[in-house]
Amino acid sequence: MALYLLFESASGYALLHAHGVDEVGQGVDAARASVLELQRFSKAVKLAGFSPFSSAVDALNQCNAISEGIMTDELRSFLELNLPKVKEGKKAKYSVGVMEPKVGSHISEATGIPCQCNEFVQELLRGVRLHFDHFINQLKVVDFTFALISSVCLTWCCLTDLNGGVLGWMVALCLLQPTDLEKAQLGLGHSYSRAKVKFNVNRVDNMVIQAIFLLDTLDKDINSFSMRVRNSITSILF
Repeated sequence: MALYLLFESASGYALLHAHGVDEVGQGVDAARASVLELQRFSKAVKLAGFSPFSSAVDALNQCNAISEGIMTDELRSFLELNLPKVKEGKKAKYSVGVMEPKVGSHISEATGIPCQCNEFVQELLRGVRLHFDHFINQLKVVDFTFALISSVCLTWCCLTDLNGGVLGWMVALCLLQPTDLEKAQLGLGHSYSRAKVKFNVNRVDNMVIQAIFLLDTLDKDINSFSMRVRNSITSILF
């Protein structure tokens, strides 16, 4: 039975076909060891479809739905468009591996697409997350401008026999520029966190009340300490 992998990234939905499972290995330990090698993993997993999110708001809505175990209309359309067609009255000759069991259950109930979520599938999806930027050609791994500047600086260093210095720092800064995928992950992470955090409207008042209570306690303690010191000095001198 063919195995497809559903990966929810910060940039969109991706569907990958794990056609070379033998290259990875059937066991969990073998899969965990093979996903670290890009050359080996790329032979076993191929991109079957990718649907980018239309906006940051759309990405946040899709992320909230996935976290709650809900299949959105966009996800359903994406799966029906990229998965092989199944004739009526026949069972599908494939299954879809998902990371979240609730999402898989909802997909199976709503569309009849068989889904599975086990340790082997999770290891494959971890490999997809690790090498995702290599599967998606639409996402730039390094911006062309920074790559051009870094190559020019590196060539200049080689021609002038310069090691380190300002040019070395320029090359390092150019190579360390964030990718488009990292930018999308950072923006979606901030939006998702802000949407999930619930603020206490009385928190500021509580802090003021606690500060006043602390000042009153300090005032009482200082008065008690000063009275004891005065009594002690009086008893010693007189």
